[in-house]
Amino acid sequence: MESIFDSSANAKLLSRIDSLTPQSQALWGKMTVDKMLAHCQQSFRSAKGELNLKRNLIGFLFGKMIKKKMIADDAPLVRNSPTEPHFIITDNRDFETEKTKLKVLISEMSERGSAAIGDQTHPFFGPMSTSDWDVLLMKHTDHHLRQFGV
Repeated sequence: MESIFDSSANAKLLSRIDSLTPQSQALWGKMTVDKMLAHCQQSFRSAKGELNLKRNLIGFLFGKMIKKKMIADDAPLVRNSPTEPHFIITDNRDFETEKTKLKVLISEMSERGSAAIGDQTHPFFGPMSTSDWDVLLMKHTDHHLRQFGV
């Protein structure tokens, strides 16, 4: 699996994001492209410790087991998986603004490396190592870019 901290892998993600347009359509799921870009930012903000989210009961009971399965290999995330409620974007957003914000967050990962990751517990998966965040951020971002065909 490529690392979000690696400048080459990071550049590939940024290039894929640049391939999106306001007219990009999802191949599955309900999100529009502007909402997807805002949604992806939530994971990065969570990793950085900018979102102080509490764990829910389901996450407390099953999060560790699902996290272990999810980060065990390079398999892509499953389509139409449940979304952390705090990460659901309901309002329409400006495409260019959200695109720029996401690109800044992703760029910070290769610029700062593992120092970009805060000491934050994921609201569903619980405690996360830097390596866990690396895999999750890469898989999650890739998942949504594939959702929009890039």
